[in-house]
Amino acid sequence: MDARPITLAFVLMVPGLASSANTMPAIASGLAWVIYSGSQVINNSFGGPPSQGYDCTSFSSVCDSLQAAASNDVVVVAAAGNDRVGVDFFANQSGVIAVAGAQYDSSGAAFWDGSVQNGRSFGSNRGSEVAIAAPAASVISSVYTGTDWNSGFPDSRFACGDGFPSGYYAGYGICTGTSMSTAFVSGIAALTRSVFPTATRNQVRSFLV
Repeated sequence: MDARPITLAFVLMVPGLASSANTMPAIASGLAWVIYSGSQVINNSFGGPPSQGYDCTSFSSVCDSLQAAASNDVVVVAAAGNDRVGVDFFANQSGVIAVAGAQYDSSGAAFWDGSVQNGRSFGSNRGSEVAIAAPAASVISSVYTGTDWNSGFPDSRFACGDGFPSGYYAGYGICTGTSMSTAFVSGIAALTRSVFPTATRNQVRSFLV
């Protein structure tokens, strides 16, 4: 195998992007920038349901960037989604490591399942595209100090930020979702490439799954 030009794998995140149709072109551009910057592992905590038209037909530029990742041997990890249905785009694309959410209780390990409030389900998406699962429920996470997300969601347990729980350590919060799961897997993938810098992306995937 060819030696890599850099020996330390890293995860590079592009902030400020959400899963909506008007941001998908920005996501495609962000992916391309990260790929050509030399990143070896990309963490993606966003997505869109195929039932709402999120696919390669509607967003070909995103899939072009995923193909560029494959051509440049970049590991792409993406969250499966949080609606207890099929796997979101683009985690459902070939070559992407789709990460589902897991939880552990007295019954053992299982998919993370939230609750149903105001007609909306919360829990890990699942499907044949899922490659691996990692902790999703009540994960301690670093957050922007004084900033909260999703506080108005029907299920308050899906909220995340400096105010959850109230009075917790500044800059940390307890968050829930497959975004949390994905970061675990991306981190392990980055550590794997740090230890085995010549490993291909397919070999990294085989180490994980």
